Amino acid sequence: MRQPNANLIPYAAVRVKNMEGRSMKPLSENQTAAVRHDEGPMMVLAGPGSGKTTVIIHRVNYLISEMRINPNSILVITFTKSATEEMRRRFIDLAGGAGAGVTFSTFHALFFRVIRSRYDLAPGAILSDVEKREAVKGILNAMHMETDDEFIQSVCGEIANLKNDLINPEAYNPASMGADEFRQAVRAYEAFKESNRRIDFEDMLVKCHEMFINDPGLLRVWRDKFPYILVDEFQDICHAQYKCVCMLAGAEGNLFIVGDDDQSVYRFRGARPEFLLRFPKDFPSAARTLLDINYRSTEQIIHLCNTVISRNRTRYSKSMTGTGRKGPEPVIIKSKDANAEAVEIGRRVK
Repeated sequence: MRQPNANLIPYAAVRVKNMEGRSMKPLSENQTAAVRHDEGPMMVLAGPGSGKTTVIIHRVNYLISEMRINPNSILVITFTKSATEEMRRRFIDLAGGAGAGVTFSTFHALFFRVIRSRYDLAPGAILSDVEKREAVKGILNAMHMETDDEFIQSVCGEIANLKNDLINPEAYNPASMGADEFRQAVRAYEAFKESNRRIDFEDMLVKCHEMFINDPGLLRVWRDKFPYILVDEFQDICHAQYKCVCMLAGAEGNLFIVGDDDQSVYRFRGARPEFLLRFPKDFPSAARTLLDINYRSTEQIIHLCNTVISRNRTRYSKSMTGTGRKGPEPVIIKSKDANAEAVEIGRRVK
């Protein structure tokens, strides 16, 4: 295990300018604790506006500049392409050329790389959402079922969820249609993809999970390639993603996760904040720190949010504080649906 030099000036004190010479806010005590974590698993509970991206890019920079880790050994995983590019841009702004070689990737891009290392798949082999809906629509029509956009989207969502949750279709209880009809539709959809040599986004997760289980040599190759893994927005992870990243890191691996169970809003697409809650059980040696200062919001907003979320009992106990910035009392908008809500927000902004 590498041990950073105990005589180093605290990281927060020396990282006050970026590569272009612009002043940067010093890191807080808890942010510094996360950044300076040595090795092994680490969980950072990061409340809204608490600087989680700042912590991740400083952590990567610390690994390279202070712990002398090869940038090619570091993997940073985010959920969207835009988040990946933003993270990469901010890191380069901080570290400059010293960080060349760090891999910033979405889950799907990473898993596609793993699959392509064993299978001859071109990027065009991935079904787009539009192509997936059209394929499912054709299957449902062939089953003489009446279809509309909402029904098709519901079926597509359930097919995605059973894969995200690693559930066998035979054990899945669908809400969109009868169980027998759903299984028939799933079998037809799988046959469609196989005959056309295509996969969908969820297949990347399932196939990567299967490959890691069935091919220990392959798993070892990727573990050796990325011994340092950082994951953003961990509260939005699904079962397949959780299993894959745990296998990739290993029980005592250098897995650095950042998330907030209070901010999980993607359960409809398979996200499970429970995986953030169970992380200390699966990684009993994991260190933990809390980023509890909200630098973004006013005291009034923070107080209201603390009051509301405290009623959720299935969460890590925590309370955000602010920087003393005052503002008007928050306005509660009650709308009949999302469209009405958008119109009302637009009216108030205007």
